[in-house]
This record gives sequence, structure tokens and C-alpha cells, in this order.
Amino acid sequence: MALLSSVQNFVKNLDEQELIKYFVAFGLGLLSLITLILYLNFSGFNKYKTKLQEINKERLQTKRILTDYKLVNLQKQKIEEILSSDKSFFIEQQYNNILKKLGLTNYQSETPTKSDGQIISGKIERILTVHLDAITMQQLVELLTQIAEIERLYPKELIIKKVPNSQKIDIDLMIATLENTSENE
Repeated sequence: MALLSSVQNFVKNLDEQELIKYFVAFGLGLLSLITLILYLNFSGFNKYKTKLQEINKERLQTKRILTDYKLVNLQKQKIEEILSSDKSFFIEQQYNNILKKLGLTNYQSETPTKSDGQIISGKIERILTVHLDAITMQQLVELLTQIAEIERLYPKELIIKKVPNSQKIDIDLMIATLENTSENE
């Protein structure tokens, strides 16, 4: 209480000009203090906001990588199940069965050639290259559909050439499958 009364007496004894100077100085000091607090607060806020945005981007990228990793592992597991389900799978035999089923054996002008592709994770890609002459687009679609229905087969490359003065096409088709490297060695 004594401090308050001494400040009150000090203010009463000031003349008007000195009182205005003290109020202006006090106001400027208070304004400077508030400005400094706001500046420090917002500069820190922006710094942390930027760091938080960077962390959030990295978190999303990590989440995407983990999701892709899980998907790849599921696909690997499915491939392993497919490969282990039929140890006696031969790409030539499956292809010949498809040709017989669709009645396309007469359109085959050359014997299919078999080759080996890349070795990936202990699996070798077996490739069968075939050539069919003068087939229709409908026959090609049926052939590709039959290939897609067999889980172990997939089309790798397809080249279509139009036969001149005809509604027919010639095709060069590469179909492939994966096999464990230890299966056929």
C-alpha cells in the first residue's frame, strides 16, 4: 500500500508536460514489450509450423513406402503360392493347350521359341515367343483372354502387323512365366 501511495504522490507532484512524457515513455515501453513478445511468438510459431509440415510430408512418404512394401510382400507371397501349387508347369504345354482350345494351331507358321529372361529374387523368367499368321482381332482377344486366365502366364510383348488387302493380322507374341531357379536346373 505504501508503494501505491508513493507512486500516487509522485504523479500528483508532476506538472502536465512531465506527466505526458512519462505516459508516452510508459506507453512506448509497453508497446515495444508487446511487439517483442508477438514477434518472438510468431517467429517461433512459423519455425515450428514449417518443421511440422516437413515432418508431416516425411510421415506421409514413409506411410506410402510402408504400404508399397506390404503390397509387394503380398504379391511375393501370392507368387510363391502360385509357383508352389504346380511344380509340373510347362509354358509350351499351356500355350499348346490354349491354341488347341481356340482352334488356332493351323495359324502357327513357326515353332515357338523358348528363352530365359531375367533372374529376380531366385526366380527365372521363362519366355515363349510365338508367331501367328492371318488371325482376326477377335481371335487375338480370345487368345489374350485365355492367357490372362492362367495365373502363371502373362503377355510380355505383342507386335501386331496388318496383312495387306485383308481384315487379318499377323502377330508376334511373347508370353512369360516365372519359375524357381532350382526347378529346372
